[in-house]
Amino acid sequence: MIKKIVFTLLLTFGFLSNIHAEMSAQMPNMNAQMQEMQKGMALLPFLTAPIESNDKLSSKDVELFMALIKKKDSHYADYSDKMEKGYEKAAAVLKKGVSFDTFVKKAIELSGVQNVLDKDAREIGYDSALDLTLKTTRIVRAMMAVEMEKQIAQAPKEQQEMMRNMMSGMMGSAKAEDIAVVKPYADELKQIMKEGQGT
Repeated sequence: MIKKIVFTLLLTFGFLSNIHAEMSAQMPNMNAQMQEMQKGMALLPFLTAPIESNDKLSSKDVELFMALIKKKDSHYADYSDKMEKGYEKAAAVLKKGVSFDTFVKKAIELSGVQNVLDKDAREIGYDSALDLTLKTTRIVRAMMAVEMEKQIAQAPKEQQEMMRNMMSGMMGSAKAEDIAVVKPYADELKQIMKEGQGT
């Protein structure tokens, strides 16, 4: 589900300039794709909620995340598939306005496979499924914040604040400390995530 949300945000920023040609070539799948997009958008209020975790991000955290995407790690793929069901169940029982941390904890609990999720997370270098989810989400938010500022800088000054408010609401806020850690990797991470959308 995180990949679907990232895909939605990538579309928003216009990273996929050839999207219209691709969609035309995949017309039979468009309805299914739209349904998945709608499911992702319904979860946005939860997936973009404020993050309470104050654990410090490091360059090693970013490099680990990039490596997972590059090599299409099977444990990460398994974790992602199982978390998707947990997200949908958590969204059905929680009220909007809870923190992202609370949402993720509930999603892991309701997934029905918490032990498996934690095992997958440990196999790829994280303490737990919660640790994996919070760190990777913070990295993605920071990467999007870096790109957002690039896009906003090209807009007329009178529109910049409005654009900033609109986009931060769609992707969740990123801490300045996280942005500083992720910024040197932002372009490479963006490219890796774009390439990973087809997997």
